[in-house]
Amino acid sequence: MTTIKFRYSRVFEEYNKQNWLAQHDGVYPSPDEILFLLKARQRLWKKHEKKVVRTLEKIVGVTFSEDTITCYVVGRGVPISDPVIMPIFANRPATRFVDSLAHELTHRLLSQKDGTLKMRRVTKMLRKKYPHEPWNVILHVMVDAVMAELYKKVFTAARIKSDYRFISSIQEYKRAWEIVFEITPKGVLQPLRK
Repeated sequence: MTTIKFRYSRVFEEYNKQNWLAQHDGVYPSPDEILFLLKARQRLWKKHEKKVVRTLEKIVGVTFSEDTITCYVVGRGVPISDPVIMPIFANRPATRFVDSLAHELTHRLLSQKDGTLKMRRVTKMLRKKYPHEPWNVILHVMVDAVMAELYKKVFTAARIKSDYRFISSIQEYKRAWEIVFEITPKGVLQPLRK
């Protein structure tokens, strides 16, 4: 089973911090604060890791190709799937870190060879139904449908609304969730079963 190895790199962190501060106002967490928060987030992740990984693989119908995925942790920024980079979300509950990591792992799973083949079936259906939506919306409809199923099976359905509220300031991500609500997660993922 795939496991996540968390890594804090002071060199990478300094690079990330300088880039973030050049573009944003605000406070950037100190290395000690990041490491302190990482311990709690890592404990919470490890508590759910096996179930999250297995459930993602079952929903998508693809297994992760790597035994270990390194997750670089930074003070602030945008989560990324390859390489996996996660901001510590210092001003958010630890569950936001877990949910965002699961989201990035979903991207990663769907971008593997077998995942890409399955994703094409879903995107073909979505393109027919929503021909004018940008690619980022179409991509996130699939990711959000997987996440909705994950939330229901591993956590609680209330996490769906929490995720929607968290991301709704970004119009394309908000629209993706709206389409998932229209079609239902099972309706979005139905082409995976073929």
